[in-house]
Amino acid sequence: MCNHVYTANYKQMRRTMGKRCPYPEFYEKTRSATASGLVPALPVDDRGECIFHSQEVAWKRDNDFVGHFLQLVQLLTTDTATEYYDFAEFVFVGDGATGSSGRRTLHIANTVFLQHAYFTAASFLDSLTFDAMNFRDGASFCQATFAAI
Repeated sequence: MCNHVYTANYKQMRRTMGKRCPYPEFYEKTRSATASGLVPALPVDDRGECIFHSQEVAWKRDNDFVGHFLQLVQLLTTDTATEYYDFAEFVFVGDGATGSSGRRTLHIANTVFLQHAYFTAASFLDSLTFDAMNFRDGASFCQATFAAI
C-alpha cells in the first residue's frame, strides 16, 4: 500500500485520479498473473510511500527510480484494462549520471505511451529530456513543476 496523500486539485480530472495510489494493487495483480520474478515488488520507503510518490531522493536513486518508472510504463502498455497513464504527483528523479552541466538528468527515450499520460502535479527534481518519444493520445503536465536549469 502507498500512503501518499494527494494534494492537487482533481475536480476537473478523471474520477479515479487523486484518490489513492493505484500502483500497489496494480503490481500485486500483475505479479499474480505472471511469474513473480518477472515483476519485482513495488518498493516502498520508510514512510510507506511507493517509489513513485516518495520524496526521499537518495532512496529513490538507490532503488533505481528510472528503471521502475520505465517498467511501469511497459506494464501499463501491455495491460489491456489501462485507459490512461496516471503519473499524478509522481516525484521524478534522474539516475546517478550527470550531464555536461554537472546536473543529474532524467532521460527518457524510445518510449511509446499508447494512452493519454497525466503528469498532474508531478515534480521533476532533475533536468528532463525526452528523445524519440511518442505520446499517441497526448500528455498533460497540468500543475507540474520542473527543475530550474
